[in-house]
Amino acid sequence: HKPAFNVHDLYYDEGFCQLIARNEIFDITMMCVIIANAVWISIDADYNTASSIKTADPTFQIVESLFCVFFTGEWAIRF
Repeated sequence: HKPAFNVHDLYYDEGFCQLIARNEIFDITMMCVIIANAVWISIDADYNTASSIKTADPTFQIVESLFCVFFTGEWAIRF
């Protein structure tokens, strides 16, 4: 019987980032951001008529940029 896969087993044992990445609050927060992003994608698909992010309403540009920052930060912390 193989043990269940846990990504936390692949993290470093020392350092500040691994403390954050192993934290349950971080996991829950990132899951909420993923859910919010899924909802935002549906809003964006329904209401954003611009053909590119450059020509989109500033609200769409700002929210897209925030999600980009969140997911880039998550990637940097986890890896």
